Amino acid sequence: MTITDRAPYAEFAAFCRLNPSRAALALSTVDYVDGAHFAARITAPALLSAALMDLTCPPSTVFAAYNALRGPKELELYEWDGHDGGQGHFSSRAVAFANGLI
Repeated sequence: MTITDRAPYAEFAAFCRLNPSRAALALSTVDYVDGAHFAARITAPALLSAALMDLTCPPSTVFAAYNALRGPKELELYEWDGHDGGQGHFSSRAVAFANGLI
């Protein structure tokens, strides 16, 4: 919420603005869905992607999750993409990654 004001984060900011006494509880609940908070528990091979122009899920959040992963990992970067990620490019990359695990 402090990195971007785009949806859906803007909804949380609006909630906190209208309910300041419940803001801490709301924010602590949201921590449970942030990939960076549970990534350290992942030991399976992982392929992540980050779009460097993504305003909805800024790449810094993907980097935080990626750096916390403990298993084998790969990261695909899409320099010119927004929240749409790599679209079809990533799909074919993900299939190749999964095939390499068999």
